[in-house]
Amino acid sequence: VWDHPPEGTDFPHLVIGRCESRPVAADGGGVEQRLTLTGVSRFAGSEEAKAVAAAVRACLHEAVLEADGVRTATLRATFADVFRAGDGRRTYAVVRLRAVTEELGEDG
Repeated sequence: VWDHPPEGTDFPHLVIGRCESRPVAADGGGVEQRLTLTGVSRFAGSEEAKAVAAAVRACLHEAVLEADGVRTATLRATFADVFRAGDGRRTYAVVRLRAVTEELGEDG
């Protein structure tokens, strides 16, 4: 998983893309997060990219995550698309996620 993959990165790999955050009216200081993850494959067909998209969905859809005093109240994969690049050398798997995070209470 990369924010910006360095030169020579192995394939397939996952790139963190666009991230949007906005407050939501919820107890616990809720924040809506929308994140785009893009799998990049050089496999001859779309099979590997589809497998990357499926793995991302399986790992993250409805997962409960905690870090730095916040946790996910909800986490869902809302969109997936697999397509070949214009040059035909790469296939992309785009997965969009929507999470609502909330602050952990003193006992949480």
